[in-house]
Amino acid sequence: MKMVSVIMPAYNAEKYIAQAIESILGQTFGDFEFIIINDCSTDRTEEIVLSYEDPRIVYLKNDENLGVAKTLNKGLAAAKGKYIARMDADDIALPERLEKQMAYMAANEDVAVLGTNVESFNDLGTICTGWSATEPEQMKVDLLFACGLAHPSVMMRADAIRDLGGYDPEFNGLEDYELWCRVLEKHQITTLPDILLKYRIHGSQVTQNPSPRYLELLRKLKTRQVRQLGIEAEIPEAFFCYCQGGQLCAPEEIWALDGFFALLDKTNGQTHFYDGEKLRRSFRGIVMGAVTKQPRAEQKKLAESCHYINKRDLLVRKLKQSVKNILGRT
Repeated sequence: MKMVSVIMPAYNAEKYIAQAIESILGQTFGDFEFIIINDCSTDRTEEIVLSYEDPRIVYLKNDENLGVAKTLNKGLAAAKGKYIARMDADDIALPERLEKQMAYMAANEDVAVLGTNVESFNDLGTICTGWSATEPEQMKVDLLFACGLAHPSVMMRADAIRDLGGYDPEFNGLEDYELWCRVLEKHQITTLPDILLKYRIHGSQVTQNPSPRYLELLRKLKTRQVRQLGIEAEIPEAFFCYCQGGQLCAPEEIWALDGFFALLDKTNGQTHFYDGEKLRRSFRGIVMGAVTKQPRAEQKKLAESCHYINKRDLLVRKLKQSVKNILGRT
């Protein structure tokens, strides 16, 4: 029995898949099987995969195009490892990725999903580094707003993921985020601070070009998260807007979001699903960020009526920004 099963779906991945394969085969930890599933590619993906003779590669091919979620579930069913490591056919795993994740998972039995920090890049070079929270309770709060976890970087406990039923095909394209929300009901999720994956950004990714269906599924997931806390009140559009990466342009939107946060805060005080202080700190940061983009007169009005900021907060924020500007010029 292998300790780790690396699962990598591939669809028309000829441009980058060789780099992805070689980055896994070159890992410092070698006790793994590498399950590559061809989701009915029409390019040279199969030819490239079959050119590798490494016995750790398990090649599977779908009879029809199933999409990512069903293909991943097929990989889960075939996997023999205690741990499941995800990989995408356009990314690059750094050599110590599996070794470091294995060591952490062995020492932290309460963690079911472990990501890594990443270097985001494109054909022109590095875009940014870092990705997500490295403390489980902060990760839990962050996942209320966005999927702050790089899916191809994760290692998961196979039993825990199978107990939850694996990926939900209804959320294909958002399958990782939906799964993390279910994982949080029973287990912890966190991220290693080490950058152990190079995450490629390109125009064909779903998150780079969100379709109406993707946004609809995201709203459905956000609604489910709120309802799971026992809140039946109407969810303001401002909350969906923020979670979709939109800008809050009108004072009314900020007031609505601030008021909704107060309701979430109160309810969490009864359920204790989230760490209260971390939740409130996130609320303050979000509201402050939106308020400071308003004209000065509107900032003053909002500071007088919002739950999570006041005039003193605005003044401190401005002073800090002024210091940063001065230091930046010197």
